[in-house]
Amino acid sequence: MMRKLPAGRILVVEDEPAVGLCLQDIVQGLGCTGIGPVGRLATAMELARTGQIDAALLDVNLGNGDFSYPVARALEARGIPFAFVTAYESSALDGAFGQHALVNKPFRLAQIRACVRRLLPDGWRATGV
Repeated sequence: MMRKLPAGRILVVEDEPAVGLCLQDIVQGLGCTGIGPVGRLATAMELARTGQIDAALLDVNLGNGDFSYPVARALEARGIPFAFVTAYESSALDGAFGQHALVNKPFRLAQIRACVRRLLPDGWRATGV
């Protein structure tokens, strides 16, 4: 009998409610558990430091002068993979994060699906169409 693999838990950090809900729907459509969407830096930081998450999708600019770079650093410290989903070009990102995946807004469904599948560690499942 084949063992069923658990679905990944994906943190969605996005300050625009409509975009956050769209990302959440995509994540859930892959059979993953979406955490969020979270639009505030303080909440995102708490989840990045202590949340039970397997990967994350991060908008760079969270409004009000807040950026998700501290969240990215907290995720890196825990060894949790993440990708930026942003309107910024890769050249505008903090250079410390150049090796991380980047999906440009406006994004396509297939781009987010492929990104989530790449982020999940071996042994986790991402299904869906």
